[in-house]
Amino acid sequence: MKQAHIVVRAAIAVTLLSSLAVPALAVTQGSLTLSGFSYTLKDLNAADGLAPTLNWTESYLYASASDSRQSGWTLSGSELSSDWQYSGENVQYSQSASVNVSSPLGFAGGSASVDGHAPSVLSIGTDLMAGTTGSAVINSTHVFTLTANTQVTLGFDVSGALVGSGNTSGWMPSLYGASTYEQQSSLNYTARLGVDGAGVNFIGDASSWWTDAANPYEVILDGQRLQVTFSNKGTTTREYTLDVSLLLYGTDVAAPVPEPATYALMILGLVAIGGAAKRRRG
Repeated sequence: MKQAHIVVRAAIAVTLLSSLAVPALAVTQGSLTLSGFSYTLKDLNAADGLAPTLNWTESYLYASASDSRQSGWTLSGSELSSDWQYSGENVQYSQSASVNVSSPLGFAGGSASVDGHAPSVLSIGTDLMAGTTGSAVINSTHVFTLTANTQVTLGFDVSGALVGSGNTSGWMPSLYGASTYEQQSSLNYTARLGVDGAGVNFIGDASSWWTDAANPYEVILDGQRLQVTFSNKGTTTREYTLDVSLLLYGTDVAAPVPEPATYALMILGLVAIGGAAKRRRG
C-alpha cells in the first residue's frame, strides 16, 4: 500500500514538472499615466523685490521593461510555487525629448517625454496572458532653479486601470494537496514625485486568487492628483532636482495542464492502490 502511494505521489510530481501547456485564458492588464503637469509659484516675501521664478535647466530620462514566461510548477511539501524563465530586459536612457521601451516578449512597456527640460507625460503598461509576467519602470529627472523666498507646488494628474480575470481554468491548488500557493493574477504599481529626495508616493495593487472563479477585479484610477509643495526660504536662488517615477509589475499564473502520458501515469498509480487494497482484503 505504501508503495502504491509513492507511485501516485510520483505521478503528481511528474504532472507538475511536465511541460506546461499554457492556454491563453486569463487576462491581466495594467496601465498608469502621469499627465497634465503644472506648477504654481507663491511669493513668500513681497518686500524683497524678487519676482518668483522657476527655470528648468537639465533633464534625464530612463525607461526599462522586462518579462518572463512560466515554465512549470514545483510542489515542496504543501507549498506549490510557479517556475519562470526570464526573457531579459530592455533599457533606454535619454537627455532628449523622449524614451519609449518594450520588454523582449512585448508584455510590458513604458514611455516618457519632456517639454524643454520640464516633465511632460509618463506612461507604463502591462498586457499579460496566462503564464506570463511583465514589469516596466520610468524615471524622469529634472534640474531647475528657484528664486529666494519662493514656494512652488508641482503636480500631475494620475490615470490608469488594473484589470484581471478570475480563475477561468477550473483548476485548484488543493488538487495537489497544496495549502500554500500564489495568487492567480496580480498587479502592483507605484508613482512617486519628489524634490531632492523628499516627496510623496502613490501606491496600489489588485489581485485575484485561484478560489476567485467568479471574482475578476477592475480598479480604475481617475481624477487623482499627485503633487508636492516645498519652499526656498533662503536669500539666494537655489538649484533643485525633481524626480518623477512610475513602476508597474504584473503576474498571470497559468494552471498546470498535464499531457496525456501524465494522466496515464496517475491512473496507473490509482490502479496500483486499488490492487493493493484488493489483495489485503483477500
